Amino acid sequence: VKDEFLPWLVIGGFSGIRTEEICPGPDSNKDRLRWDDFNWKKRHINIRPEVAKTNERRLVPILDNLYEWLGPF
Repeated sequence: VKDEFLPWLVIGGFSGIRTEEICPGPDSNKDRLRWDDFNWKKRHINIRPEVAKTNERRLVPILDNLYEWLGPF
């Protein structure tokens, strides 16, 4: 995998966030996940309503594996 795609893979793999929430397809009216959605101090990801499949905000924990893998990015 190219380095530029690694965050996308580990976010999906270690957090369970849906692919369409990370990077929606070109035909989608949804917004994408942004680095601003990551709260590193509180260790959670804010899934905004305009990103979420259900149109409801939720917080996803940043677990240790995800934290370590995303550190360099």
